[in-house]
Amino acid sequence: TWHYGAKHTTGDAAKPLPHDLRCEFESLPWPKDIVLDAEWMGPRCAAHVKEHSLHVFDILHYRNDGWLGNTPFSKRYEILQAIWALHIHSSPHIHLVPVRPNPGLVDFFATQLTDPTSEGLVVRKATSGLIGSFTRCAVNPEVFKIKYKEVR
Repeated sequence: TWHYGAKHTTGDAAKPLPHDLRCEFESLPWPKDIVLDAEWMGPRCAAHVKEHSLHVFDILHYRNDGWLGNTPFSKRYEILQAIWALHIHSSPHIHLVPVRPNPGLVDFFATQLTDPTSEGLVVRKATSGLIGSFTRCAVNPEVFKIKYKEVR
């Protein structure tokens, strides 16, 4: 059984996943006892997105390892890649977000400025852990969101 959660309670970000996308995600052979961090792409850039997709970018809990908050991002992503390679392989609308190393992020950000579906980058240290909260958005000093939105 999958449980979905969002920090937003109103607006596009609070909408549930489309039924077809949810069914596709749930049909994949995910291992048991896994918690993922992902983002549904579509509601905020609907004018440019032909089909909705779900982008998986982190793993928060896994089997006997439990909460991976003290595990560095580089190791969490390695676990996620291994799960993807063993179980998922490919899916039309479910994607593993690739990690891009620095140097090179400035040039990559410049390409994002021309992508109408991009809002920017999330830059994190390879050593960054997870900071969670049940009551508010938690701030992680090792994770930086560099956002770009066109002003109209």
